[in-house]
Amino acid sequence: MLQCFKGDSDKLQRQLDGYRFPVYATEFCPRNKTEWEARSSEFNCNTDNSSYACLPNENITELLEFCYPLQIISIESGKVL
Repeated sequence: MLQCFKGDSDKLQRQLDGYRFPVYATEFCPRNKTEWEARSSEFNCNTDNSSYACLPNENITELLEFCYPLQIISIESGKVL
């Protein structure tokens, strides 16, 4: 299933299959605290049980953003830019 939409930030996002929760390909990650908070809010990640993330995929070929269902994200060493 492929879904595309424009969020409040007016950037095109494409939902990706194969994840246990909604994950979207994005053109860029937030560049400052204000953008980070806006994206977190857009994903409804403002609870104590979730956290917004924007990271490269495992092949470092595109950026992914999502609301992770836990506060701490385990990231494999060498996988973050």
